[in-house]
Amino acid sequence: MVGFGLGLGAVLGGFAVLGLHAALGLEAFARLRRLVGVPVVAIGGITLEQAPDVMKAGADGLAVI
Repeated sequence: MVGFGLGLGAVLGGFAVLGLHAALGLEAFARLRRLVGVPVVAIGGITLEQAPDVMKAGADGLAVI
C-alpha cells in the first residue's frame, strides 16, 4: 500500500521570519485543509502551546522543531 500526504505551511511563522513569505494563519490553513483529500501535516512556526489550535484547524499531524 502506498500512502501520501501534504505538508502545508508556514502556518504560524517559520520562514516568514526570514521575509520569504507571510504565514498562512489558522483560518487560511483550515480553508485549504478542507480542499485536500489526503492527510495534511502543518509546518512552520508552531509551538507546543499553539498545537491544539492547529489540530482543531484540521491538521492531521504537526512538524515542530
